[in-house]
Amino acid sequence: MSKAPAVPADLTSSAFWTLLDRWQVPDDPALELLGHGSGLTRKNT
Repeated sequence: MSKAPAVPADLTSSAFWTLLDRWQVPDDPALELLGHGSGLTRKNT
C-alpha cells in the first residue's frame, strides 16, 4: 500500500478548497484526501 504524498505545510485551507472547487471535486472525496472520513457536518461544512 503506497502512502499519499505529503501536503505542503504552506497550503492554506482556503487554497485547498479553492483548488478542489476549480477541479470540481465533491466534498466527500476531498475530505477523504485530508484523512477526514466522517463526512460533512450538519451544516454541510
